[in-house]
Amino acid sequence: RSYLTQKKGILSEEERNIIGKQLWGCDRCLEVCPYNKGIPVNLHKEFLPRLKGDYKQILVFTKENFPEEWKKSALSWRGLNLLKRNTIINIVNTEKTDYITLLKKELKNPSPIIRAYSAWALVKLGADDIENCLRKHYYREKDQAAKKEIRRLFLLKGWSDQVD
Repeated sequence: RSYLTQKKGILSEEERNIIGKQLWGCDRCLEVCPYNKGIPVNLHKEFLPRLKGDYKQILVFTKENFPEEWKKSALSWRGLNLLKRNTIINIVNTEKTDYITLLKKELKNPSPIIRAYSAWALVKLGADDIENCLRKHYYREKDQAAKKEIRRLFLLKGWSDQVD
C-alpha cells in the first residue's frame, strides 16, 4: 500500500481501493519495518507521524503555502500532486460527499492528473448532474490521459460513450 501512495500516474481502480484511507506511505513503512520493532518513536521527533491536515487544506496547497514541516519530507520530494491525488482517493474511499463542490473546482486544476482524479471522484461520489458536467469538461480537456479517464468513467457508468 505504501508504494501505491507514491506511484506516479493514473492508478487502477484496484490500486485506488488498496490505498484506502492512507494519504502517504512513509509513516506506515516506519510502523511495520522489522528493524523499527521495539524502538521508541518518541525519542526523536523526526520519527513522529507528521501528516496531519484537512482534506480541503491539502487540496489548496501550493508550493508557496505548503507546510514548512513537510518540505523536507518525501511528500515534497515526490510532488504535491501525488499528495493531492491521494487526498482525492481518500475522499472517495471515505465517501465524503461534502467535498463535491471543491472537487468540481478541481476540474480546472492545472494538473491533468488532478483533473482526472477529480472527475473520477465526482462520479464515485454521485455528484448531481455529473454526466453533463463531465461531458462539457471532456470537450475542454486537452490532456489525453485525463480524457482517457473520463471515457473510462463513461463506459463504467454505462453512459453513452459518444464523447469523441
